[in-house]
Amino acid sequence: YAVPEVLVNAAEILHRLGQSEEALKKLDQALKDSKHSPQTDSRARRMKIRIEGELSQGGKNVPRKTR
Repeated sequence: YAVPEVLVNAAEILHRLGQSEEALKKLDQALKDSKHSPQTDSRARRMKIRIEGELSQGGKNVPRKTR
């Protein structure tokens, strides 16, 4: 489970740095890995939807606070 989780973490960091396209690539990698956990799958899918939505609305990358 470690590699997909690391990829999702990397995607979150890239997104916060304004590198949304690279973040999406990392999320796709994580989702393609058959060993990802259901939690990682859910987190990656939610993040991907959020980033794609931001990009479709003019590419605004507004960093979100961590929980």
